[in-house]
Amino acid sequence: MPLCIYRRHTRDCPHAKKGRRWTRCSCPIWVQGSVGGEYVRESLNLTTWGAAQEKVRGWEASGQIGVVRQDIPTIKEAVEKHLADAGGRNLKPESIKKIRDIVERRFLEYCGREGYRVLKQLDVDAVREFRNELVKDYSANSARKRLEYLRAFLRFCQQSGWMVSDPSRLVKSPRGQESPTLPFAQAEIDAMLKAAESFNAKGRFKDGNRRRIRAMVLLLRYSGLRI
Repeated sequence: MPLCIYRRHTRDCPHAKKGRRWTRCSCPIWVQGSVGGEYVRESLNLTTWGAAQEKVRGWEASGQIGVVRQDIPTIKEAVEKHLADAGGRNLKPESIKKIRDIVERRFLEYCGREGYRVLKQLDVDAVREFRNELVKDYSANSARKRLEYLRAFLRFCQQSGWMVSDPSRLVKSPRGQESPTLPFAQAEIDAMLKAAESFNAKGRFKDGNRRRIRAMVLLLRYSGLRI
């Protein structure tokens, strides 16, 4: 039985005897019928006929009682909303610049080339292939950092209700070997101290500039801090 809306007249309604077919009054509107195998007979908490029709159409479009299907943006529109959200959160200009470079420029270019237009097309394989492209162009560590911008975008889409799940959660980040930071050799330390002696003596501290720089080099050297 399809969904059907009707007026449930109150006792004091002058049109009560005309039955549920009469709609030109302000009595509460009810709905009766089934969608997706679920039966319903309840008040819509509305008195405007047009609003009641729109609400029921939304239930029918979603295939579920009480659920109105949300308009899901395209990938390009979702990227625009993501950038607008980044601006609304007052992220640093440098961060927004990186989002534009990876998500707006690079990822949209990839989606256009592969024929991806809507968010439901972005599965694990799609994200994995994009990661592989990043690895070809960047070091593993740089590719991993750039992949995080895409993860943030897909997480934003899921939290907005546009995606059932975030496919990037199943995509592993590239692994890279970080070169260890080695201490300076004694010859390099000596060169720094020698350079300090030739530092410009002008300004507020004059010759004191050289002593200040030499003291800082020795502090970093003997306090265990890296220089």
